[in-house]
Amino acid sequence: MRPHWAPEPFPDPEADARQSIARVESDPFLLHSTAVRGFVYDVSTGELREVQREKQPGLSALPPTSRASTKR
Repeated sequence: MRPHWAPEPFPDPEADARQSIARVESDPFLLHSTAVRGFVYDVSTGELREVQREKQPGLSALPPTSRASTKR
């Protein structure tokens, strides 16, 4: 039995994770205090790496929860 969707590789898993982080953080129903993190799992090494969100001008020194609260 096959899924109705086609599995596709990620040319750049880190970029895809950053895009997903940004998409989740921009959700208007997400509480500003919610920490959003992204990870990439390397199947060949078993390594799990945390992906850093894209830097936002003027907000790089703020912790994640403070950054989210400045958007509102």
